[in-house]
Amino acid sequence: MDNIRAKIRHIARLLKGMKRRETQIKDLESAITPKFCFLVVETIKYLSVERDSPKLATTLGHYLKQLSVLKKSLALIAGVEDIHKQAFDFDTLFDAHLNSHVSAVANRRLKLRTLNKDRYQDTSNQRSCGTQRFPWG
Repeated sequence: MDNIRAKIRHIARLLKGMKRRETQIKDLESAITPKFCFLVVETIKYLSVERDSPKLATTLGHYLKQLSVLKKSLALIAGVEDIHKQAFDFDTLFDAHLNSHVSAVANRRLKLRTLNKDRYQDTSNQRSCGTQRFPWG
């Protein structure tokens, strides 16, 4: 249940961010079109930087891919070719641009953060060992 709440919160933040930048977006279905693909990618990037969470970018990317697949499958069931084509085109653009503009940058930030964290922990341990009193000395 908590996982579903977290997904809905993340998607709601994304939708709210997109609505701030583009007034034509009314819901997620209207956002999952080729016209707004770059807006979606930029909003994901902005949210991950704003929240200082590189994992948020990849998480939102996965959620949007799932929603795009859902939109395609519902369009196939309903027999609406235009909506299916929109979702398919969005998926193609989204895959290319999310990976090059957001995921690669987010993964690099995550690796750098891990490297820097290890380095700072090592220096803090060295400092504390220098001031520590040992029972034999």
